[in-house]
Amino acid sequence: MPTAEELLREIYASNPEGSIVYELLELKHPAFLTDDGVYGSWRMVRESVDSLQVTLETGDTAVFEPGPWSVRWPKKGVQGRRDARLVISAVSRKVIEQLERVADMPPPRVPIRCILRKYASTDLSYPAEVEELVISKPQANSQEVTASAVFLDPVNMQFPRRLYDISTHPGLIE
Repeated sequence: MPTAEELLREIYASNPEGSIVYELLELKHPAFLTDDGVYGSWRMVRESVDSLQVTLETGDTAVFEPGPWSVRWPKKGVQGRRDARLVISAVSRKVIEQLERVADMPPPRVPIRCILRKYASTDLSYPAEVEELVISKPQANSQEVTASAVFLDPVNMQFPRRLYDISTHPGLIE
């Protein structure tokens, strides 16, 4: 399986000249509250000064707001669990309130899901790459939020990941 760095090189090589690769972060949890009063997701685009509207892999459109974040990817190794390090800088009180809302949720605990997407500026209709992780051990201070982002367990992952059912594949009915 290619590493994230090899995949990124492939994306850059297949991009037309002058095209930009947008890196997007989506954190999902039922306790997250958007400015519109909707629960569910918190979305940011890295190294951009403008909001970015894209079409997700599900076909839905979403708007990602500019935000300073970074991911330090784990080294390749033989360990079963690989943790990436997620850092969100220049956080406001609103971010701390989001995390407090997660901590105050009654059991059963629902983990924060992290979806990292990469888009070419020439095609915002589908992500060039999607990584799904689970956030563990988030820590916040007045300047930044840090957390471990754990890759979903590839050994025990369902295959194929996309379920073939009548609603998505009507040709299955005779």
